[in-house]
Amino acid sequence: MAGNPSERLSALAEASNLSSESEWKRIAQLDASLAKWQPGELLFDEATRLRVGWRLRSGDSERGREAVELTGVLLARGHRTGDYLLLARAAKLAGQWDPAWAALREFLWRHRGRRLAPVIVQEVRGIASGLPDSPYAEAVERMLERRRIRTSSGRRAVRARSLYSE
Repeated sequence: MAGNPSERLSALAEASNLSSESEWKRIAQLDASLAKWQPGELLFDEATRLRVGWRLRSGDSERGREAVELTGVLLARGHRTGDYLLLARAAKLAGQWDPAWAALREFLWRHRGRRLAPVIVQEVRGIASGLPDSPYAEAVERMLERRRIRTSSGRRAVRARSLYSE
C-alpha cells in the first residue's frame, strides 16, 4: 500500500464530495494523494476516475493525454464499459481522433442489444461532434441509427447529466 492510508482515504473522500459540487480545480490539488492508490486496491478505480475527471475539465491537451493513459489502466482492468466514454473524451481533448472514435465504437459495441438511455446516446453524439472524419465514424453512426434515437435531430433530445458528462 503506497502512502499513508488515512491520508489517501481522506483525500478520496474529499475529492468525491468535491466532484458532486463540480470543484474540479480543488480535486486537481488532491491529485498527488489520489495517485497513491494502486491497481488492485479496492478504491483505485474511483480515485483514478476522479483524476481523469479534473483533467477532462481542464481543457488542456496535455492533461487530455494524461487522462488517456489513466483511462487505459482502468480499461485494462476491465471493470466498467462507461470508461470507454471517458477514453473518448480524453482522446478528443488530446487531439487523438482515431482513438476517440474507436472508444465510442467499442462502447456502443459492448452495449449492443441493450437499450441505452437517451442521455447516453446524446453524450456519444456530443463527443462525436467536432471529431474529424474517420473510418470509425460511419460505424458509430450506424450503431446509433440502429437504436433509432436521434438526439442530434432533436427528435428525442434529453437534457440530463450522465456520470461521464461534463
